[in-house]
Amino acid sequence: MKSIINGIIKEDALLEDWRKKGDIYEVLRIINDKPLFLDEHLQRMYKSDNSINIRLIKREILELIDSYDFLLNKNIFISYNIENKDRAIFVIEGFYPPQEWYENGISINTFQIKRINPNLKIFDIQYKNTIEYHLKKTGVFETIITYKGIVQEGSRSNVFFLKDNTIHTPSVDTVLPGITRNKVFLAANENNMQILETNIYLIDLQKYQGAFITGTSIDLLPINKIDNIIFNTTDSETFKKISKSFTEIKNRDLGVEDDK
Repeated sequence: MKSIINGIIKEDALLEDWRKKGDIYEVLRIINDKPLFLDEHLQRMYKSDNSINIRLIKREILELIDSYDFLLNKNIFISYNIENKDRAIFVIEGFYPPQEWYENGISINTFQIKRINPNLKIFDIQYKNTIEYHLKKTGVFETIITYKGIVQEGSRSNVFFLKDNTIHTPSVDTVLPGITRNKVFLAANENNMQILETNIYLIDLQKYQGAFITGTSIDLLPINKIDNIIFNTTDSETFKKISKSFTEIKNRDLGVEDDK
C-alpha cells in the first residue's frame, strides 16, 4: 500500500516503523474514496497537540487517496511524532464485521487494566501488547476495560448501555472521545433520547437490557453477552432507532442519499 511520509508519496515505507510509543495517531475510514468524518478526526489530533498542521494533513490524505486509480474502501492510518514533528499517512486494511454480527450481536468480556491519558490517542506499545494477548488468549473480538470495578471503554471502542429508554455511557473524562461515540450523541439528540454520562459499575451490568460498542470500522455493534451476562440488544427499539439515525448521519457526511 502507498503512503505519504512528510509530504512524499512512497511505495515501500513500513507501517510498523510509525507505531511508536508517544506518537499521536488516528485511524479513519475511507468509503468509495470519501474519508468518513475527516474533519472530526483531524480536530481530535489537534486537541492532542496544537502544533499539528491539520490543513496540511488533510491535503495529504486527499492526495494519497487520489493517487489510486480505483475506489478506495479501506482505512487511513495517520501518525505524528511529537518530538521531531515527522508525519506519515498510510492506507491500511480494516476489519469490517460480517452482517450476522449486527443481526445477532457479539459476545465479549471484561479486562482490568489502567489506561494512561485515556483522552489522548497516543500509541502505547505495552498497553497494545497486553490487550492483544488478552484478546487472543480469550478468543473474543473485543474486551471492555475496567478499573477498580468501573467500566471505562472497549480496548478499541466506546461502550454504551441501554436501560429502559435511556442510554448510559462512561464519562468523557475517563475515555477516548471517539468520533463514532460523538455521532451517537447526535443521533440520540435527533431522536429526543437522553444519554447519561455516568459511572457504570461492573457489578451492576445485569441491570441493563442492552449494550453496544462503537468505533471507526464497526459503527454501532450490538452486544449479546458480556462475561456471563446476557443482553437483548438487537431487540431494543432504542438501539434500532439510534442505529438508523447513525446510518443517516454517516450517509450525510458521505454525500449519499438515504434509501426511501
